[in-house]
Amino acid sequence: MIGGERLAVDGTKNHGQNARKKNFNVAKLKRHLDRIDDRIEEVMNEFARLDKYEASEEKKNMQASTQGA
Repeated sequence: MIGGERLAVDGTKNHGQNARKKNFNVAKLKRHLDRIDDRIEEVMNEFARLDKYEASEEKKNMQASTQGA
């Protein structure tokens, strides 16, 4: 076996692991990265909207009306 003259097989079966969810190509990576970038942009816009609301008169009026009741 060391000299490369003999080959032994023990009958072990190895299954390939190439599920659609676990393999990636350039197009799939680009789609995932684009989706991540879109989600980051959505979240940042939501944070900006909430920051504006925190400083708004609408919030102050809402707080005053609930505290006065």
